[in-house]
Amino acid sequence: MPASSKRKVLKFWLKFKPLFWVIVLIFLFWQAFVLVKPVLNFADENGINSSFLYSLIFSKNFPLNQQSGRTNFLLLGIAGANHQADDLTDTMIFFSLEAKKNQALLISLPRDVWSPTLKDKINSAYHYGEEKKQGGGLILSKLIVEETLGQPVHYAILIDLSSLKEAIDILGGVEIEVKHAFDDDQFPIAGKENDLCNGDPQLACRYEHLHFDQGWQKMNGERALKYIRSRNAEGEEGGDFARANRQQKLLLAIKNKVLSPSIIFNPAKVKALIEIFSQGIKTDLNLAEGCFLAKPLLRIRQDEIKKLVLEESFFIIPPLWQYGKWVLVPPNEDYTPIHQFIEKQLESL
Repeated sequence: MPASSKRKVLKFWLKFKPLFWVIVLIFLFWQAFVLVKPVLNFADENGINSSFLYSLIFSKNFPLNQQSGRTNFLLLGIAGANHQADDLTDTMIFFSLEAKKNQALLISLPRDVWSPTLKDKINSAYHYGEEKKQGGGLILSKLIVEETLGQPVHYAILIDLSSLKEAIDILGGVEIEVKHAFDDDQFPIAGKENDLCNGDPQLACRYEHLHFDQGWQKMNGERALKYIRSRNAEGEEGGDFARANRQQKLLLAIKNKVLSPSIIFNPAKVKALIEIFSQGIKTDLNLAEGCFLAKPLLRIRQDEIKKLVLEESFFIIPPLWQYGKWVLVPPNEDYTPIHQFIEKQLESL
């Protein structure tokens, strides 16, 4: 290139150099905005701002809804796809947290408890609520449990158990202590509920045999779900009351594993868990509230969580003709003794 041409190019560059860098900066800012805007929208929708971050890190307050210093949650579990009655909440746990004292109460509710309001079992509340409108399942479930226990329910969390299975596998399994060895010869196989088994009158092809040894053992997702869903074992582990105790054990085992350093400081596993839970969990907690909930859950020890099951002594089993199905009902449909029992347990925390 001739020297005169080089001088012209240099002169042109020097003249328009500021404009060039302005255009570059505008482009870079625009790209940054395009990338950050979804994050900002997500943060705004979930109440995450500078005030939230300051409170989360430094404040000792617990800004969730509460009464008498306690925040009450309803944990619900549905079987999910490929199961009969996939929107019946066969897992129902009332969880009351006193964040400042690091104390909590877990109470499992038998799914077959009769609801005078529903004219059906309490585990059908989610189904009826969703029939009315999307999101109505959590609202109605909270109301029915409030009526049953005599306590306010501030938040509800619904978990699709098929998603829970995947989450447990991402965690690398969970450690659970099996209190009693047991066998279940009638554990239903998903998808075979209507199989005629080639005319077998026992319909044996619909079931598989389960066996659990006594003691501590590591369970993957599939094994853990079978452990908490089994209800036809003989002896102490048979029925819904024993199953409720097993559900509590699994819940606490998952909580301990999720909040362990090996998971918290593993970005890949955290990302995978968020994706699974975003698909398999419905809740009226927003993300900011969930972050505040995580603080006391990180601090609270296993021995600071009182674990109970709403036991058989509170109920009678009326004849099938009286309610049209097998149900558990307080004598004279009087729920007052249950209300008094729950209040006493909460006061003892």
